[in-house]
Amino acid sequence: MHHMRDFGNFQDQPGEFEPLHKKNIISDEEALKLEQDFIDAYSKKSKSSLKTFLRMYKHFIPQIFVSFIFYIIQVAPAILSPIITANLINAASDAVMGKIGPEETTSKIIINIAILVGFLIFNVPMNILRTRYMSKVMRKIEVGLRGALVQKLQHLSISFH
Repeated sequence: MHHMRDFGNFQDQPGEFEPLHKKNIISDEEALKLEQDFIDAYSKKSKSSLKTFLRMYKHFIPQIFVSFIFYIIQVAPAILSPIITANLINAASDAVMGKIGPEETTSKIIINIAILVGFLIFNVPMNILRTRYMSKVMRKIEVGLRGALVQKLQHLSISFH
């Protein structure tokens, strides 16, 4: 007699695994609803694959938006570094030219470096949060697509297999 088994998340230690339902990734009801939504999204015979794609992701727009905000904060140092570098060069050249005093030069340099360091400090936490949000979305979509595929395959005739 063959027993079906829920193969969930494999842990670091060999032989250990934790079923998906214990991780609260997705409930059975939510998985069934996603399966049906994916089947409905695909069966609408849209000529645009983008519309089909958007219908499949419609439940996850808030999580994707939050993940996008985390991404913007994460890449802010790369976007701001040329601006901050220009500000530092301008402050140094203005000081050499005598346009501003040493106190103003020092404050401009400290402010620009503090802004860059502040964004760099947020880089790692934002990457972790963005990855966590997108990972949950992707895993839920995988569950829904896998279930929808199994449902469609079960409706095919035996001779098709």
